[in-house]
Amino acid sequence: MPEAFEDLAEDWHYGRVTAVQAGKMLGISRSTFTGRAVERGTDNRYVQR
Repeated sequence: MPEAFEDLAEDWHYGRVTAVQAGKMLGISRSTFTGRAVERGTDNRYVQR
């Protein structure tokens, strides 16, 4: 994953960016971004509730 992923996942979690925006910034699809963000959310930091 690109370096900026963690920061964007946190921004997404807190509603500062949409998954579409984050995906575009990283050059990946929205579904790939959200899937990876949820996978990495094992500590519940990035899982949207």
